[in-house]
Amino acid sequence: MVKVDMLATHINSNSLDETRSDQQTALIMIVDDEKATRLVLRRAMEREGYQTIDADSGEHCLSLCQKLLPDMILLDAVMPGMGGFSCCNQLKITFGELCPPILMITTLYDKESIDSAFAAGASDFITKPTQWTILRQRVQRLLANHQIDTQLKASLAREYLLKEQLETAVQKITYLINIVQSNGIDISL
Repeated sequence: MVKVDMLATHINSNSLDETRSDQQTALIMIVDDEKATRLVLRRAMEREGYQTIDADSGEHCLSLCQKLLPDMILLDAVMPGMGGFSCCNQLKITFGELCPPILMITTLYDKESIDSAFAAGASDFITKPTQWTILRQRVQRLLANHQIDTQLKASLAREYLLKEQLETAVQKITYLINIVQSNGIDISL
């Protein structure tokens, strides 16, 4: 119930913000300790029509997400300080169901690294050097799935709230009927 209430509050505060509901205006956070990599990824995403925001570390990513939760995060796995795996795990813990999709982008491609990425909560994994066509397709797919998931959760939260309101109304009507009947008034139709 707490998760439903939290989701309903998030939905009501954003009301599925129309300015960012379209995939092409999605906000993508790019998290990499290498400035050149962030610049290349930013240009690639902006060329596709996305808005971008950069973070140079896992800590910076978490701080920015507290202020403005993006629609998607492109996250390097290996960074000084808080690495991508830890950052991904912390994002999932902090934001739960509201956490945006996280695409890990890294030079690591061994089984342990891939398993670690998914265990930490990554939505997908892509290796460097990045193949731009694959990156573009994965970003589009993850954003589309996230949008559908968000809309479904919003619909379920609204349905849950309506059900609660209906149950409350039925309880009030039952209470009133009991009062009327206890006073000897016949209300049968």
